[in-house]
Amino acid sequence: MSFDFQHLDGQEFLIAALVFAAVLAAYMIGLNLWDRLRRRGLPCRWSRDKIQPHAGTLRWVCTTCGESGHTTKRRAPVTCKKGLGAKGL
Repeated sequence: MSFDFQHLDGQEFLIAALVFAAVLAAYMIGLNLWDRLRRRGLPCRWSRDKIQPHAGTLRWVCTTCGESGHTTKRRAPVTCKKGLGAKGL
């Protein structure tokens, strides 16, 4: 059993393309929500970012929640800013 696109005319082909796009979008949204639910309770894992805002500081980005932090030492931040409730500009 195979699907043949030649029997689709005008509107039917458009509807098939829209259904495909809707299914693909729902799949991508579902993956994003599943990833957020999976990472919700995990502690932060910091990775050093190559973008340096100032000469004496290091920028770190949390790979779990996406927050960024700055330190003057070579060690990653200890706490995550996600739970502090402080919003950026």
